[in-house]
Amino acid sequence: MKLPTSLFALSSVLLLQAETSWVPLFNGVDLEGWETLIKEQAVGEDPEGMVTVKDGTIHMYENVPEGDTVVPFGVIMTKESYSQFHLSLQYRWVGKKFHPRKDKLRDAGLLYHCYGEKKVWPPSIECQIQEGDTGDLVFIDSSALTWVHPQAHLAVKGQGDAGRLPEFGGVLNEFAEWGYIGRYPENDHMQGWTTVEAIVHGSEYAIHKVNGMVTSRVLDMRQPYGAALTSGPIALQLEAAEIQYRDVKIKVLPGYLKPSAPQLSFNQTLGLKGQNRKVTLTNTGTTALAVDPVFLGSHATAFELKGGNVAALAAGESREFEILFVPDFGVGKYDAGIQFGAEDTGCFVQLSALAQPALEGKNEPTLHQVMQVLGATVNVGGQGLSLDTQKDVLGQSITARGFQVIDGETVKITPLARFSPKGEVPYGIYDLATGDQVEVAKLVKSTEAQPDAHQAILPPSTEVKIPAQLPQAFGLYLKGHHFISYTEPGKSDKATIKHTARIFQAKTLQGRRLKNAYFVGFEEAKNGDYQDALFLIEGVKPLE
Repeated sequence: MKLPTSLFALSSVLLLQAETSWVPLFNGVDLEGWETLIKEQAVGEDPEGMVTVKDGTIHMYENVPEGDTVVPFGVIMTKESYSQFHLSLQYRWVGKKFHPRKDKLRDAGLLYHCYGEKKVWPPSIECQIQEGDTGDLVFIDSSALTWVHPQAHLAVKGQGDAGRLPEFGGVLNEFAEWGYIGRYPENDHMQGWTTVEAIVHGSEYAIHKVNGMVTSRVLDMRQPYGAALTSGPIALQLEAAEIQYRDVKIKVLPGYLKPSAPQLSFNQTLGLKGQNRKVTLTNTGTTALAVDPVFLGSHATAFELKGGNVAALAAGESREFEILFVPDFGVGKYDAGIQFGAEDTGCFVQLSALAQPALEGKNEPTLHQVMQVLGATVNVGGQGLSLDTQKDVLGQSITARGFQVIDGETVKITPLARFSPKGEVPYGIYDLATGDQVEVAKLVKSTEAQPDAHQAILPPSTEVKIPAQLPQAFGLYLKGHHFISYTEPGKSDKATIKHTARIFQAKTLQGRRLKNAYFVGFEEAKNGDYQDALFLIEGVKPLE
């Protein structure tokens, strides 16, 4: 008998749950499957018994007497490597502290994706375990993307950069080597047992949870010099504070609902029809996975899912979902997220949006706001609408006249934003040596169906057609309403400003890293907002 589709999906989800049940990573009796790494000792050697197993717990420094003792740091590390998994453990502070951290906070940590030399500390991603700071992020000789507080001076005091979840307004940032991101809300217990979870999908995505609360999210985990961190052993630290671990268990995950983009960006002029965004989910697992969409965060009620009545996706199946931005508090920036499916087999997509009161002029968002909604980490030189048009450097802008193609790279030009008067706006490239121009596309004019196409993030454009053979050295131009704007300072003979364009190195965009990429923001009048048209150009290097 053939099962109905809904029953098939349900049975597949139940089968997945059975296949991904919890497995003890610590047997409660001994350290089978683990090896000790104590500083200044050979791998596997622990002559002074810094790590013991008793009453179903892993006990660090149990045998070290109270006092002014100096103890070595170390880890216990699994002999196996793990790539996609859901790890859970409990810990508690027992009491004793030792030098060299006797006068500091009790500290330990959960490390994953360990790689390279077996040492203290092994290169890895760390979920911090520390009094009041459990769930913080530490990149030990590693690199990743995560979100930080947009106004760090307003964050609570504490160590490291101030982190903030994207659904509550965090802005994407890139960290490398020994980055520390913390100052999250405290969720750990000072007394008794605290539960820590790490959900990891290879190099692509990770979540840290403390006592059931998500504390941090991580994207694109790598070694400092670019190689993806896809797997590695798991380790638990001992760091001069007496601590016990118990109930260490793991679910090996066969896959998840992989989104086509980790962030969606929106804007809408109040009273007009907004632009909706789409995301495609692909089930990378071996059985069906539940979809179950839930909106989260500061402005969860400002977003809606259209046509999302899908219970589950079969293994290998892809499905497109449309998200609607419906601003419900008025003008400003909106921050939220959508969780599809379970936390360990589903996915999270960040939702960032701007609502503006009316079209054009002082109603327009600033370049700073546009960059934030696009998930672009760059200092544009100010947070106001009007920026300096005469200085050669503005914030993190660079002084390049134009670009040169990098051998083996494909040049791409993508419109990211447009806030200018109505009408069609051609743009293209020009030869820095001859001045010859080649139009590559047009930003399209607003229509009755889309009345704010000229005031949009990710604005509509005709197809971008880049010539097969580009000049050795070239710039970008924009045929605006008042004059032609160029990346080359002072080239526009009708402009009253020196810089009709600004170039910024592009590091991140909508949840992904960028390489050999630059933002180009154009000014087509004189106020220097540099968001009349904003583009991303990839596959190039700048020319002074």
